[in-house]
Amino acid sequence: MTALHEQMQIVAAARRRRDDAMAYLAAVVDQWEATVGFPLRATVKSLVADCSEVEILLRDMTLAAYRETGSKHPAPGVDVRLVQQLDYDPAIAQLWGYEHGVCLRLDPRAFEKLAKAMPLDFVTITEVPVATIAGDLDKVLKDMGIEEAE
Repeated sequence: MTALHEQMQIVAAARRRRDDAMAYLAAVVDQWEATVGFPLRATVKSLVADCSEVEILLRDMTLAAYRETGSKHPAPGVDVRLVQQLDYDPAIAQLWGYEHGVCLRLDPRAFEKLAKAMPLDFVTITEVPVATIAGDLDKVLKDMGIEEAE
């Protein structure tokens, strides 16, 4: 047996263990939901959606504050970073890559990295503000003397 075959066995075993654990967890949740009568999965799904919704609003508000003040740090815990956005015709980029021996098929990630380092006349680069939120907002708010909200 080759090392490749041995690694295939290791991966197959790891996947079986993972799948068994996930099946066990699903069964436990099913049993818990049936016993307690509380829809845990639906509740978690709803909470995830709620969290995403309020995070989007906070990012929008952060970008609005950035546009008003120009500050990349409009408040502790939220920041704005400027990222480069490239605008180009993928067909022209693919033709350029083929002509320069860089690619036969366009790899956008590699092409954009190259286009940032070597300006091309058919590529427009603009900086776009992107809002970021601190991972531990509770700590930021506590440091600011703001109490937890429900």
